[in-house]
Amino acid sequence: MSADLPDYSRSRAILIGTSVYQDPHFRPLPAVANNLRGMHEVLTDPALCAWPAERTTVLKDPSDVRKLVQRLRRLAQETTDVLLVYFAGHGTITRRGQLCMILTDTESADADITGLEFERVSEALLDSPAQMKIVILDCCYSGRAIEVLSGADAIADSTDTRGVYTLTASDHTAHVVALDQQADAYTSFTGELLDLLCTGIVGGPPKLMLNDIYLHLRHRLGAAGLPTPNQRGTDTADRYPFTQNAASAETCARGEEGTNTLDLPVDAQTREPPSPIDPPGGETAVGGAGREESKAPDSGGVAVGPMIMGQVLRGRDITVTLPTGSRSYEIGGGEPGWRGPFQQAYNELMNETNWIGHPVTDAYVEGPGVVQRFESHLSLFGWVLCALPHQRPVAVAGEVWQALEAAGGGVPGGDGLSAVGFPAPTSQTTRRIDAQATRLDLTGGQWGKGLLLRDTDGEDWRWEPVARFGMDMTRAAEYWTADRAAQQLRMRAVATLPWADAGDLSVTSQRRLVLEQALPISKLAGVTTTLSRHRGADLRAAEWNRGPNRNALDAFSYSSVMTAPDGRTALSAEVMMALPSTMNSCVVTCAEVRIEDLTAWADALAASGGTPREDLRLSVQEMVEFFAVAWQTATEVLASVVTDNVSAMRWADPPTVELRLSAERRYDTTPQPQPMLDDYIDMSPFGSSDRGQLRQMAVTITAPPRLDRRQDLTRQAMVYMAQQFGFLDVTEEGL
Repeated sequence: MSADLPDYSRSRAILIGTSVYQDPHFRPLPAVANNLRGMHEVLTDPALCAWPAERTTVLKDPSDVRKLVQRLRRLAQETTDVLLVYFAGHGTITRRGQLCMILTDTESADADITGLEFERVSEALLDSPAQMKIVILDCCYSGRAIEVLSGADAIADSTDTRGVYTLTASDHTAHVVALDQQADAYTSFTGELLDLLCTGIVGGPPKLMLNDIYLHLRHRLGAAGLPTPNQRGTDTADRYPFTQNAASAETCARGEEGTNTLDLPVDAQTREPPSPIDPPGGETAVGGAGREESKAPDSGGVAVGPMIMGQVLRGRDITVTLPTGSRSYEIGGGEPGWRGPFQQAYNELMNETNWIGHPVTDAYVEGPGVVQRFESHLSLFGWVLCALPHQRPVAVAGEVWQALEAAGGGVPGGDGLSAVGFPAPTSQTTRRIDAQATRLDLTGGQWGKGLLLRDTDGEDWRWEPVARFGMDMTRAAEYWTADRAAQQLRMRAVATLPWADAGDLSVTSQRRLVLEQALPISKLAGVTTTLSRHRGADLRAAEWNRGPNRNALDAFSYSSVMTAPDGRTALSAEVMMALPSTMNSCVVTCAEVRIEDLTAWADALAASGGTPREDLRLSVQEMVEFFAVAWQTATEVLASVVTDNVSAMRWADPPTVELRLSAERRYDTTPQPQPMLDDYIDMSPFGSSDRGQLRQMAVTITAPPRLDRRQDLTRQAMVYMAQQFGFLDVTEEGL
């Protein structure tokens, strides 16, 4: 074998797959037959792996384990360069904790003697004179093969590619599409592998090494929400050039005019949610409508570990499957640097009689930190140890961890834990969050600090951001501002609600009618009316009409206008909503008041019995009261037009509301002086600013839609805003 190509005359590829079973304990897997055909075609494609057809052996639906092992040994002994073994089908764990691959005639009660134990395969491989041995396993618990084969001990030169390489689909349960869809599908792991080999890696080397393939395959499967694979290689086996890079070659396995020569769909974007290939104990996983359910057999012949069924969280079924027996995992092992912190945390928990069980995985990177799973006979869902970089680990009950994963389920790309973060640790001891927890402080996520809260009924959880202030201008900040008066003050609260499931929302006629009836007696109408009452007149915002902005199934606009006796607009209030579109993926709502003409307002006040006054400017207190009401209107009242429970919606990003003040003028040929905020608001309680007079001010608040202390937060937001705009001496007490 050269550094570039194997000597095919001394190499052998053995493809084994079982798609039908005599024992009803094992359900059929038609997709496995497709796997064999697909793997054979990719391996023998001259533009890809380029194996000669005569050096590939396909063993479909084998039976009689004795004859199969004999054939494997003979083929392995005849191979002196590269030996490749691929298996797809059901896998289980025997009483001795060994991985066993199920054959057509395997009996579930005696799988260890009627199935193909991987130990027999490993013996054939390790006894083979082949310089390079490659094993690809697509079955449940295939990760168990890694520890068996990684014992091959040979010292090779760093430029050689000798040794044993193992690529496995899953440590636990592998996945395949539902049975009624398998006629034209691969299993999920093999489908992604074939698609990667056929399409190549853009920008990659001309020849793809095994490690190149593994890294991209792991990313693809993880992004699709599927079990991620594992690899292990002795010596420099992962440097073996497995295939030509189709993305850099002139031709690839998809043939002419972009057709797929495999003649099977492999587009991960069109797959239905996967179901397990081999649920433990012979069960079929229950994950929603259309999946079948069968009871585990009474005979306990094969110890395959419990299947833990997750409760429905926000419309998602979450299934966690943990194996029993076999490999002994080390606490904190796997991910470098975490053995000490995890073992210290585990010992602290044990000293406090907090038993979380034994590890059933290595420590591995997930989301913003490192995770290790534990199984305990005291807990149906097990436990998780998680830790952020340079932070103490936290122990989390399995069912709470499921809720945490579901909380970020609306994130584009599916990496919810990276978004919401991990439970915040304590500084002195290892924090333990049990199944009865109702509130978790979260940190380390891309969404910033947040909370995971359990509803009062104890069933559903929701994520909420911890309220914080910022100066980032939102994309929706200037929605609905095209039409302006000659000079005016605009005060508005613009809410951006990035719901993950907003695509099907609409403004129905019934909900629109409810809003129309509510607006005249709403808090927004009340605070708008109060502005005139404070000046001795009763100009009520009691009549609301559609417009001036768009009304449709995906938008609404309602306004109330107060005028002077001659018809000039003095004061107006408006509410607006826009549902997601090609230009914006979020639900956007807005509540605002505009003082469009101070002179017209004075005339309207006088006509209604108000005492004439020279200074009609708003006070800072009036501004605070308005913003508190406008904020609540935007995030609760208007949002309820399209959903019954604003808090129950899943988030794709944190919700925000922007409170904006702007002194505006119309941009036309009529010369108009630029108004300033001081013309409309008495800014003296803010003190002085080193920025002089201002035309606009704004603050963006990240907070949940429903709040109990909105008035206090509004006041704090005004202080923060004022300080950012140069009013350095302002305090809450001074407002």
